[in-house]
Amino acid sequence: MTSGRSASAPQLHLSTGSHPRRLDLHDPHPDIRVLDLDQVMILSSLPSLLPSDEQSIIGIIGNSHSGILAAMNLYMTATASQSKRDIKVINFQRREILFAEYRDDGIVWDNSGLKGRTADWAREHMLNTPNKDGESESEDGIIKQIRFDKLPLSEQEIYAKYLSQLTHLIYAVGYDRNPLPSISIGGERIKDEELEFDMHSSGFHHKGKKVKGLYGTGIAFPEETEDPEGHVEAAVGFGKFMKFAERVKGQWGQVT
Repeated sequence: MTSGRSASAPQLHLSTGSHPRRLDLHDPHPDIRVLDLDQVMILSSLPSLLPSDEQSIIGIIGNSHSGILAAMNLYMTATASQSKRDIKVINFQRREILFAEYRDDGIVWDNSGLKGRTADWAREHMLNTPNKDGESESEDGIIKQIRFDKLPLSEQEIYAKYLSQLTHLIYAVGYDRNPLPSISIGGERIKDEELEFDMHSSGFHHKGKKVKGLYGTGIAFPEETEDPEGHVEAAVGFGKFMKFAERVKGQWGQVT
């Protein structure tokens, strides 16, 4: 604990949260401003993040739900008459855009697939564009898509070609767990990397043994699920965190 004080308890629940993962692709380009993914996913925050007197060329790395939501918000900002922002978006993609598929036996791509308004927007503005040699662009020129798996160039070569054009960059490549508090078990300080989270029970293991009374919840510690097609994903979303907690809460009282 930063205060220097410590506390002990027979049971501890970690809900420490996560933050958007940030890569270092922009390091060779000091003029690129990296935008926070959480901020970009809030439409009303975008005008304050972008200049009104010059064009913003914004790269988005990743095309899962958060990446496409960022693209949609930027597009809506660019086309809103009151925002007066000149925006061009370049979305770097390793695979095709996935959409959640609702079936009687469950939802395929329930976590990484697009849903709702974001899915509708992507179908209209990102799927209906001609693809030529791994590159496609919307008719209005706002959204450009780069598919790594469709180009003869390596990822490094693609980034070398496009990053120098950017004014801003968004990393939509997942979330990293926030640092844990200092934890000791039986007087022994436990390193974060030594704790293994059980995505089925919400408990932890240390050196192959179950840690009694230690549990994790929330985005830092999601449940692992499998959809009807066998895709294994982390179940992310407030409702899913609560569902996981509801399922395993009976084990939380079993301290011994």
